[in-house]
Parts: sequence; C-alpha cells; structure tokens
Amino acid sequence: MKALNREVIDYFKEHVNPGFLEYRKSVTAGGDYGAVEWQAGSLNTLVDTQGQEFIDCLGGFGIFNVGHRNPVVVSAVQNQLAKQPLHSQELLDPLRAMLAKTLAALTPGKLKYSFFCNSGTESGDAALTPVSYTELPRPTAR
Repeated sequence: MKALNREVIDYFKEHVNPGFLEYRKSVTAGGDYGAVEWQAGSLNTLVDTQGQEFIDCLGGFGIFNVGHRNPVVVSAVQNQLAKQPLHSQELLDPLRAMLAKTLAALTPGKLKYSFFCNSGTESGDAALTPVSYTELPRPTAR
C-alpha cells in the first residue's frame, strides 16, 4: 500500500468516520481497504492509487452516466463557465428561464412554474413553508 493510502486511512480513522472504513473493507477484493483516491481512466473506468483499473458501475450517483470527463460535457461546462461563472438564485439567468419554459411546455396540466433548488431538503422546505402561512387553526397552550 502506498504511503498516501496509509496516511489517508489513518486520517479517516481519526477525523472522519472509522466505521465507514469497515464498510469499505467489506466491498473490496482481498480484504484491503482498497483505493482511497481515484483517477479517471477512460470514459467508463477508474484507476486507483495502485494503478489498478476498474469499470465504473456506480456512475457517481448519476453524475458520470455519460462517462468520466466526457469531452462533450467538459466543453459544455467550460463554455457555460466562460459565460457565467457565478450562479445565484438572486440573478436573472437566461438558461434557467428557458429551462422553466421548456418544463412548463412538457409537463401535463396547468403546471407552469418551476422552483430550482439544490436538494430534496430545500424543495421540501419550499413546499411546506407556504402551508405554514395559511390560516390553519393553531394548537392552544394547556
């Protein structure tokens, strides 16, 4: 095992989550802790710090479904960053407006508004907050 792997494992045990290391150990071949740092190989493979190549079957929770560093995706990201490197919900974003219009055209019924956010928690909060302002009966103190 390379020194970097040993150091990362030690730091993980001491400062992140020692229990997760046992979980990782259970899913790696040979009973080792396995790779702790990955490099992209080709579009659909990863290379660990020991130089062993793996086919990526996880897909990175969806972010790598088109491959690692897919040149088409990298180019699109670079082009967008060159146009607008800052994103804020406070700014009027032409691409967000176009996406909202497209979603309104594609969704059934009278749905015409979109709320873009970063997580399920944020979307749940946005859905429930207006409910808290309705005139629902409030519980009385006993």
